[in-house]
Amino acid sequence: MRRIRGGLGAWSDGDLEGALENLRPEIEFVTSGVFLGVEPVYHGHEGFRQFWHDFRDTWEQIRVEIRDIVEGEQRHYAVVGQFHAMGRDGIGVERPVGMVFVATADDGAVAGFLTWTTAGDRTAEITWMAVRADLRGSGIGTELVAELVDRLPAGTRSLLVKTVSDRDGDPGAEYSQTRGFYLARGFSPVAELDIWGPENPCQELARPISR
Repeated sequence: MRRIRGGLGAWSDGDLEGALENLRPEIEFVTSGVFLGVEPVYHGHEGFRQFWHDFRDTWEQIRVEIRDIVEGEQRHYAVVGQFHAMGRDGIGVERPVGMVFVATADDGAVAGFLTWTTAGDRTAEITWMAVRADLRGSGIGTELVAELVDRLPAGTRSLLVKTVSDRDGDPGAEYSQTRGFYLARGFSPVAELDIWGPENPCQELARPISR
């Protein structure tokens, strides 16, 4: 829990090195199309540095307000918060944000995390997801999605995520694996979008939520 608070505090303070202290070098960071101007995937600390600049250059100010952190079973943590930002054009943005973290058993380091936000009264959307590359295939991504589904607000009927589309052919192994991961966990393609430029066609997927 200390690492989570420290990492989010560093994010709000604009402290890149502080944020990196809480992420292993093997991290693989997968974004969604909720926030524009970023690449679909970033690798390692250098990739996170690039993401940091790509994302934060859009904003004059960014702050994540932590409202609650809940410790669950098997080293799972859920965060409820609010995203506050001021664009360089002077337009402010506020939206609820939720996060799910999985920590390693040996040293409590972050093994993976997922962030999400609401996209309407009955819809939620995964915004970012990261898993250590050396732990991919070990079930952490599955744990993150399952924990999120369990914690979605009552009345949620659909969970969305965006990834690189295969409409123009094979987008490459890592993107195919990402799509395959979501398809295997109950998501289905619902829309083709052009938000990442012609080199990265976007596909939106949705998973129905029933309680």
